[in-house]
Amino acid sequence: MLTHGATPYDALRRLAERLGGRMWFQVGKSPLGAWIVELGGRARVFKSDGDSYPELDGLYASADGEVTEGDAALRDDAEERFVGLVEEPGV
Repeated sequence: MLTHGATPYDALRRLAERLGGRMWFQVGKSPLGAWIVELGGRARVFKSDGDSYPELDGLYASADGEVTEGDAALRDDAEERFVGLVEEPGV
């Protein structure tokens, strides 16, 4: 169960902070809100597809591809992929 203020994306938030950046949720960026990540002077907005945040969910090692409260394990290559998503040109 999630504690007050906790989200299934806390592992990614901690990763962003460890890399010297930050990650937060903002209501109003899209109908269901958006996650914003800043790393290395670049920022990226991750919007929902209506159900989830597919690009962020793909960084978790869940068996079914969906991130839930119980998921905590990031993929082995999550850090590299996370940085790549934020640094992706033209996004």
